[in-house]
Amino acid sequence: MKILGIAGGSASGKTTLANLIEGLAKKDEIQILSIDSYYKDTSNLTFKQRELINFDNPDSLEFSLLHKHLAELLKGKTIKVPIYDFAKHNRSSKVKILTPPSLLIVDGIFALLNPDLRDLYDKSIFIEADTKLMYQRKLDRDIRERGRTKEFVKFQWETTVLPMYEKFCLPTKKFADEVIDGGKFGVGEARKVVDALI
Repeated sequence: MKILGIAGGSASGKTTLANLIEGLAKKDEIQILSIDSYYKDTSNLTFKQRELINFDNPDSLEFSLLHKHLAELLKGKTIKVPIYDFAKHNRSSKVKILTPPSLLIVDGIFALLNPDLRDLYDKSIFIEADTKLMYQRKLDRDIRERGRTKEFVKFQWETTVLPMYEKFCLPTKKFADEVIDGGKFGVGEARKVVDALI
């Protein structure tokens, strides 16, 4: 199994690129593992308390469990991936069973932050996009898919998403093997990745 790490800001195009890559391969040859699945369990908190958590800070993620799962996949083992419920700001009681594919895509804002994770990647990509474009994409997505209001998304963007992107995510660009423009890429870029890794 080979591992591709894709990092970049919120709504920069990480998942879009991952889906393009997945679509070019045979069924089950490529699997996507979102780092969002590894937000820490917050069942001990009320919903109001969970709403105040800064999920754009890397401290909100359980990197140790993600690293353990990647190591197990590399040994040919099956893992149980947590499923995160964005509407409830918490892990759900369900899990996703994942068996080792030919190529695993690790997709997340902080995919390149943790050195232990970086050591496991065969290739890494950072997607860089204009912050105005990222904000508009996030606004559209979070209202449509995550049950957020326009006011909440704007507040979250200004107080946590953008500051944390600039502090923690953007500096990890230097660790990437390749930097891709999040406003322009397409199937061609995805095909190059597939040809290089499979």
